Amino acid sequence: MTLNLEPSGALRVAGARGMTVEVLDGHLWITQSGRGEDVILARGARYCIEGDDAVLAGLDKAARVDLDVPGRDPLWRRLWRAWRQAAEARAAARDLQALSDHRLRDLGISRDQIRWIV
Repeated sequence: MTLNLEPSGALRVAGARGMTVEVLDGHLWITQSGRGEDVILARGARYCIEGDDAVLAGLDKAARVDLDVPGRDPLWRRLWRAWRQAAEARAAARDLQALSDHRLRDLGISRDQIRWIV
């Protein structure tokens, strides 16, 4: 996610631990809760936030920064994963439906439970 920060503007980020900040343009000041030292980054620098809360502020001119949130995949990847999981669930339901009632009983399920189980 790319953000534009004005020199006098600041952004407070809650739950920032593990977030990576890359300065695309300008200079950025970062202060974190629980850390005594602040960090100043120039263009091209990257920094991983260690505290739970952080404040980001542009310095001498507007700063453009890229925030990389861990564990947050792009939308296309989340949609692809959801589609793949749904396809796998349909295939599993189809395989279970193909089993005989006797085999389903051996597995401990009835035919009307297949949709719920999958």
